[in-house]
Amino acid sequence: MPAATSSVSAADVRLAAVADAAPGSGSARGWEDQAQSDERSAAAPPALCASHLPAHLAAGDRRGGVVALRELVKRWACFPQQRPMMIVEAPRRHRWYDRFTSRRHDLVRISAVVHALCDRDGVAVPGWVYKHRSRRPIGVVASLDPASQWGRVALADAPTACAYHDVWFDQAMIENITVHGFRD
Repeated sequence: MPAATSSVSAADVRLAAVADAAPGSGSARGWEDQAQSDERSAAAPPALCASHLPAHLAAGDRRGGVVALRELVKRWACFPQQRPMMIVEAPRRHRWYDRFTSRRHDLVRISAVVHALCDRDGVAVPGWVYKHRSRRPIGVVASLDPASQWGRVALADAPTACAYHDVWFDQAMIENITVHGFRD
């Protein structure tokens, strides 16, 4: 009686063994390298923190400050191990007189975005976030008027943190990270 033949060749077995050892690297050392890389990125200071944002917003991007806020959202998504370090330090006004200028809403806008990100991803909301609230409804970008038709659409799709701060933006603001941010 002939021996049963297998449809799996020796080459297939070797390929499967290599793939099991370290996907994408071709060796068992790949897992160790990846683990060390993750540890280094978790220990490294974040490239952008909430405390850095007032200076970026004050520099002006000609788009209502949205680039700096979206860059925080993007880096929040790309570096989940650094999230607590990104928000541990409270942002401060860039200049003392900014509370009298168009920059007066920067801290409340930053707080609303950080609050929404923390709520969405289950990260503890830092205490400094609760200190900043707007006296009237404002948009996260200066061009968003909550009383306009576009503003009402944003209010309907806004994260719950928006109501606390009275700063409004739609859910896509913190979910879409395909925007262009800072040049590193």
